[in-house]
Amino acid sequence: MVGYFYSAEFGYWLKNARTYKKMTMAQLSAQIGYSASGISKLERGASDYAPRKEMVIKFAEALNLDVDRALMLSGHIPRVADPKITGALSRTQLRIAALITDDMDFNQIEDVAHYIEFRKRDKNGRFMPK
Repeated sequence: MVGYFYSAEFGYWLKNARTYKKMTMAQLSAQIGYSASGISKLERGASDYAPRKEMVIKFAEALNLDVDRALMLSGHIPRVADPKITGALSRTQLRIAALITDDMDFNQIEDVAHYIEFRKRDKNGRFMPK
């Protein structure tokens, strides 16, 4: 998890997307199960923390917008443009990283890494070319 740091940029993005779709806060609230007052706080930048990752995905899907961008703006995945953070990570790798949750312990994360390494190999155990 990159962190729950909240950027007002997410709120600005959310408000613009919602108003562009001609959707009220009450309508969005009813569709995704997030309170209208919570949506208002997010849009005004009055919230200190981003909504949970699952809720960010619901916002993006309800507004028919790019989930990766929503996760990036809400602080759940690093900004792709920052090579200090992402290095040479692909979009797929960033999406996988976004799925790692706070309740996963080190061993579970290691298991995921081992599985990824296993999947990179062909049936004879050799690494497949990129």
